[in-house]
Amino acid sequence: MLGMEPITTTKLLGLPVNQATTWVLTKAKNKLTDKKINVIFHEAFGNNDYHIILALCADETFLGLLFQVAEGKIIDTVKLSERGLTLAETGKLKITATEIDSQLRSFALDLLERYRGQKGGATVGDQSTAFTHFFEQMDRRLNSNSKYTSESPLQYNLQPGFYLDHGSNANLCHTGKWTREIFKTLKSQSRTAIAQGSLVGEGGIGKTAIAIEYAHEYQHNYEGGVYWLEVDQGIELPLRNMLGRLGVAISPDDTDESLLTLFVDSLNRIQEQKLVILDNLEDTNLPNRFALSKGHILVTTRMPKIAMPTIDILLPHDDEALDILLGYSKYKDSALTDEQEKLAQDLCQRCGNLPLALEILGTMLTTFGLEYVSAMSVDLLDEVENVTSKKAKTTIRQVLALAEKEYKHPEAMTALVHAAYLHPDHIQPEIISSALSVTQQEAVKMLAALAEWSVLKSHKDGKYTCHRLLNEAARDLDVDDSAGERMAVIVDCMVKDETEKGLYLLANGSIPHILHLSGMADESTEEENLPRNSFMYKWANFLKDCGHYQLSEKLQRVCSERIKLSRGDGHYDYVIGLNGLAQSLSDQHKFEEAESLYRLILSLIVKHHGTEHLHYAYALNNWGLLICSHGYVLTDENDRQRRFREAEMLFEKGLSALAMVQGADHPDHAVFLASMALAKGRQGKYEEAVSLYIQAIAIDEKTIGTDHPRYAKRLNGLADVLGEQGEYEEAEKLYRQVLIIQEKTIGTDHPVYLTCLNDMAYIFYRRGKHKEAEKLYLQVLSTADDKMHSRYPNYVLTCKNLADLYRNQGKYGDAKALYRKALTISRGSNGEDHPFTLQIETAIAELDKQ
Repeated sequence: MLGMEPITTTKLLGLPVNQATTWVLTKAKNKLTDKKINVIFHEAFGNNDYHIILALCADETFLGLLFQVAEGKIIDTVKLSERGLTLAETGKLKITATEIDSQLRSFALDLLERYRGQKGGATVGDQSTAFTHFFEQMDRRLNSNSKYTSESPLQYNLQPGFYLDHGSNANLCHTGKWTREIFKTLKSQSRTAIAQGSLVGEGGIGKTAIAIEYAHEYQHNYEGGVYWLEVDQGIELPLRNMLGRLGVAISPDDTDESLLTLFVDSLNRIQEQKLVILDNLEDTNLPNRFALSKGHILVTTRMPKIAMPTIDILLPHDDEALDILLGYSKYKDSALTDEQEKLAQDLCQRCGNLPLALEILGTMLTTFGLEYVSAMSVDLLDEVENVTSKKAKTTIRQVLALAEKEYKHPEAMTALVHAAYLHPDHIQPEIISSALSVTQQEAVKMLAALAEWSVLKSHKDGKYTCHRLLNEAARDLDVDDSAGERMAVIVDCMVKDETEKGLYLLANGSIPHILHLSGMADESTEEENLPRNSFMYKWANFLKDCGHYQLSEKLQRVCSERIKLSRGDGHYDYVIGLNGLAQSLSDQHKFEEAESLYRLILSLIVKHHGTEHLHYAYALNNWGLLICSHGYVLTDENDRQRRFREAEMLFEKGLSALAMVQGADHPDHAVFLASMALAKGRQGKYEEAVSLYIQAIAIDEKTIGTDHPRYAKRLNGLADVLGEQGEYEEAEKLYRQVLIIQEKTIGTDHPVYLTCLNDMAYIFYRRGKHKEAEKLYLQVLSTADDKMHSRYPNYVLTCKNLADLYRNQGKYGDAKALYRKALTISRGSNGEDHPFTLQIETAIAELDKQ
């Protein structure tokens, strides 16, 4: 180990190594109450000679950060390393920063390996993601020019496993013939690189259950592991979850394609036979994108046509259906009378022998008995021609209607109808409580009643999951969408309340519901159908404010197209949608498309509403902000100043229009003052810019308060101007204040937060504080790595800034590597002729001459 000789006892603990280790492990035992986590930490730390880390563990902050990682939390590794170096210097230990980082990286890798060796893994936090993140960050600090080292968990430590969270179901007595057929079909294709099989059948017939049984029954044939992906809502979320469980580092802005590549590359490092199950497939091209080197792909789908060997799952025959029904009931091990058997057979026939319906009816029989359930006068099987999935949904809906009056909690069915509009995997009691105007305790009782009937499945975290077919059927029971409208209002109010306070991190929990509800907009072009466009516009702006620019753009396009189809492009709401879309494009530096939209927006507003309108003022203001952003990236000074003057003219018009509509004392006045300050500052009119920012800040302090991200934005603008004037100390103080507000409200991985770090680093650079600047630049790049640059548009700028710093320090190799990385990204996202691209090419050419 590096630098071990000087440390034979721990200087900070004042104990021999073995006693100090015992002291730390005792601390861990008291702190890490989960047994599995404690074992992981004990084995990783106690069985290795981590003398350097041990020497630093007397510090509660340092030790506390290590415990946070063990509990599955993402920590600031820069803070951990710097804390360690400060402690070493304080204790006069002969330890270098590289030695500290090297041992922390080894410890991170040990944690990851011990975690994978645990059966079932730890039970709290997200150890796989936290340990991998810990390793990757320490690895990057030690190897800034290479993404992975020879020790990388992605390359060498991937462990196969049985990644299927569903247990076997003994009640489904008819699955044996189908699992054997699956095995036969897959085995018959063993000469090809990938064997594929598809289970095709109507909804509720048991395709998923049969795939689960196959995985359990034949898992011994797949030494390379079994991997279950539920893909009916796309592949992004299931791939993210699976890659996290595998310990593969991913970015928030990985695309579907990059996630799929990571997943396939990871599995292809395992030489043994693998099984990947794609459940509820809707994209028939998806299986062909899984280029496994050795393995089987099993698909379940309701799609009647799919280009792969299929196994058409049929309904269980009468005897099998009867066994399934009774298996879920209190009659499972009882002898039936002839009359009871006849009643049970009649129930099976009335629901068409559909396994999912049989499960719900069987659970009902446990409570009410055959005679009572059979006497209910509900026709369980409506005839629907030529659409098997619709027939299945209709059957389930009728079974739910049959049970509606008999749920143990009288409002349980109402709760289910409301829950059907939420994301099926994120049904929360507090949202149901708000929708039904009951206490949260009452909402929990309602959901628990539904879980008793096999309608919902409960989670340890207090949330519930609903089978997607039941989710659709329950939604159909709300004929006039009144429940859905109520749920949309609840979600909208939650987002509005939290974002008005600037608490975007809290509102992030609503994103799955927003995306799920918004997805219904594709089903109809009617503007007022659920969800209303007025909701979706606000949600799209919320996504934009959270830094999810691509999601926001997609939702804005849906809204705009929906109104255009239903009311025409002259409608006022169409203009609102275009404005939001233009902002999302501007945030992604798609300047040309955004500017053409602003020209269209203004022409439509003037044509239909005139110039004395609030949105006319805001369109001018937003267009001006776009021009400022565009001017900032231009390299020719004349072009830059021309754009800034154009922006200033638009801001003047916007302020004039705002005063006519609302008056100069309105809170929105601060937005326009800050915009004008931006244009003044860009042109070097610093005194005017400072005065305008101070006016805007004073208005915000009275209206939105000092803990709002919009207030932080004003401070950030003022700091920029002060920095340009050379008032570095004042600028630095403001940047630090901004970061504190942003950390609480928008989070440390938000593009705006990263931009502030970049700006403060530039101030350090100009003051000659190169070490401080380098640390901040590296922090930005480690958070927004090359997979996240689509969400952080200034990624190329940060790369260039750090490369400039290295170049001025004479670190030409490091500078050239960063310039080339920035050039590759800029060419891909900005194009060959973009000013940034040309500027970086010039810098590389100049370095080549040296």
